[in-house]
Amino acid sequence: MKMYRFSLVIALFFAVFQLQAQDITTGLRSLDVEKFEEAKAFFQARINSEPLNSINYYLAGEAALRSGKTEEAKQIFSKGIGAVNNSLTNAATGAYIGENGDADGARKFYAAAMTMAEKEKDNVVLQYTARAMSSFEVKNLEGALILINRVIAADKKNVNAEAHFLLACIYLEMGEGGKAVSEFEKTAELDKTTAKPFWKLGYLYTRSRNTREALPNFEKAITIDAGLAPIYRDMGDLYFQMNQTSKAIESYKKYLSMIDKSIDAQIRYASFLVTNKDYKNAYIESKEIEKAGTDNVYLYRMLGYSACEIDSVNEGVTAMEKFMSKVAPAKIRTGDYEYMGKLQLKSGKDAEADAAFKKAIEMDSTLAIELYSYVAEYHFKGRAYAKAAAAYEQLLVIKTSNNLTDYFNQGRSYYNIQQYGKADTCFAKLIEGSPNYVPAYIYRGRCNQSFEKRPDEGKAKPYFDKVIELATDPVKYKRDLIEANRYIGFHYYYKNDKAQAKAFFTKVLELDPNDKDTKAAMANLK
Repeated sequence: MKMYRFSLVIALFFAVFQLQAQDITTGLRSLDVEKFEEAKAFFQARINSEPLNSINYYLAGEAALRSGKTEEAKQIFSKGIGAVNNSLTNAATGAYIGENGDADGARKFYAAAMTMAEKEKDNVVLQYTARAMSSFEVKNLEGALILINRVIAADKKNVNAEAHFLLACIYLEMGEGGKAVSEFEKTAELDKTTAKPFWKLGYLYTRSRNTREALPNFEKAITIDAGLAPIYRDMGDLYFQMNQTSKAIESYKKYLSMIDKSIDAQIRYASFLVTNKDYKNAYIESKEIEKAGTDNVYLYRMLGYSACEIDSVNEGVTAMEKFMSKVAPAKIRTGDYEYMGKLQLKSGKDAEADAAFKKAIEMDSTLAIELYSYVAEYHFKGRAYAKAAAAYEQLLVIKTSNNLTDYFNQGRSYYNIQQYGKADTCFAKLIEGSPNYVPAYIYRGRCNQSFEKRPDEGKAKPYFDKVIELATDPVKYKRDLIEANRYIGFHYYYKNDKAQAKAFFTKVLELDPNDKDTKAAMANLK
């Protein structure tokens, strides 16, 4: 028994010794390839053996956070800041709080991290602090930039490729594409074994819609490291951009086959499909996830969006209501209100739709024209002309250019509800912008004809004259020319100008020999 206990002690000693001797490369690799459970287990083990190493807490928490396990991340980060109160554990706590919807709280912890970093000298810790502040939803990119530049400046031998990679990622987040490219290239120069800079260059060029540069970089990344799973996810986006749908889905499914099997990964796939407008498959994927069961509220966002696009309206409303009632208010996006508005509109709940659209516009005022256009077009296509006319009225207050189609549809909406005066005003504005547009004159003729008290009054004649002047192609404008010549013919008929009436009736019958009204009028002229 004593020998057994002694052997066990020796075994445990060597296990701990080997763990401490390991560097963190294994765990970082698990994070890079999105094996988050492996990464978390690796760094949790290191926490047990090195309870005062803040990097272990951060990376274990990052693994939990990136896999959607926010409560688990909270526990890890809380334990970390309790054990080591430094820039990294404060930045990590800020990252968690930001992911949980509290942007102001996150910024307070980031500010504390920056204050602590001023006195800290451990460049590895500072590098991870920069990573924590630049990798999640609420960021402090300016602070991260200061810290990573400080780390690089201290790297006298210029061998820290990972620092240059992080600097490139920060520039990418800041919209500094040129600087990001330079730093990714620097990373590749310093470490020829890593595929990450080529992967990110592929992502950068995909985002800027430069497909010619994107694909070769992804292919180069795969040549170096075919096991780097996120390459295939981002290649999927590129293939969708190139309208190669089957390749896009194949690429994303390869990505899913390589990472942790989880509901969160499936939800990311559904999100990928929604982003790339493959709504039918996004809906199918979302329904399968729902059937499997999950407490991940973001499923209902994907289900709501995709259900809206395939016109499963009631299901979409239910999904969006469930999502918006459960998610933290700070996590609600402009698109959530936009889709809720569209679903309410399709449900016939105009007031609720209007309220949702107004919330979307409050969050992003540049959406106003797009959303009011959507409402107007929706009602117009649905032949709800009174609602369409009102929506176009609202739209044209803010849309002061490129609006001729809107005036035309607004005019037709008013015309169809017999508000001929308002319709005529719309067509007049259309003619101001497009003086040779034949349909506008046809409608002005019809509107003004409705104002006539006597058939020989001729209020519509100037507009039908203009139709005949502009409509020089009798095949393209056959119906318009028949209508214009018939009106003018009857105008002269009732003025008892038989010669003129006969001339215009003859033109009608040349276009349509079977026009009964015109034939009857011609017979009366003999």
